[in-house]
Amino acid sequence: ARAELLSALGADDASLRRLGAIGIGFTGDSLTSALLVRALGDRDAGVRAAAAWALGAVH
Repeated sequence: ARAELLSALGADDASLRRLGAIGIGFTGDSLTSALLVRALGDRDAGVRAAAAWALGAVH
């Protein structure tokens, strides 16, 4: 499932990137925070919001 979430974070579709950001926040692995911080720079405001929410859920 982790590979699918990583793939979603790199998708062209913003809705998939949002879902990827939320999903990766629940994995709890060592890369989670770094990936979510990277997603904070996404061009889509919804993706940035999802990443911020997921970071709050992780920490």
